[in-house]
Amino acid sequence: MACEAAAAEAQQIQGLLERESRRARTWNLGWGLGYGGLAVGQVAAVLAVPVDPKTQASLYVGAAQSALGSLGLAVAPLQVAPTQAPTGDGCADREAARAALAVTAQNERRTFFANHLGGLVVGLAGAVILAIPYEARAEGIESFALGYPVSLVSIYTQPRAAWHAERAVQVGWMPADGGGRVVVRGSL
Repeated sequence: MACEAAAAEAQQIQGLLERESRRARTWNLGWGLGYGGLAVGQVAAVLAVPVDPKTQASLYVGAAQSALGSLGLAVAPLQVAPTQAPTGDGCADREAARAALAVTAQNERRTFFANHLGGLVVGLAGAVILAIPYEARAEGIESFALGYPVSLVSIYTQPRAAWHAERAVQVGWMPADGGGRVVVRGSL
């Protein structure tokens, strides 16, 4: 009886991880291409339109920052742990699903915080590069003011359902069908 309930929980977690895997692929590809497009666009703007040296430096720094964002997603994409096929043992399936959920939640946390730090460092480095060697303080401030919010949008659109579900499993709660409803497992 207990393993039947465990099998249902395993199926629920596996469904969540499958949805999260699709969302992670879309997020990685979308933001990777988006950042890559921004890099190409900024370099193309420098080559196509004559601009003053400070604006040129600002566009090159922005292109480098965007290229770093794209490269980061290509080298270290958000990954969802693979799910295994049901074995017929509900208790074992639940443990395997919970382990995959824990790995995925850790990946989501790591990506979330690493991207916060990376976005801040890259944004500040770009501002300093523009402000000191190029004496383009206004452009440096503008670069940070435009670039860091884009980084934040990327970060806060990142899939994080496994992260939230893992916390729920740890305290005995599990999101039901990804619909925002919560059901109680066990007694409190």
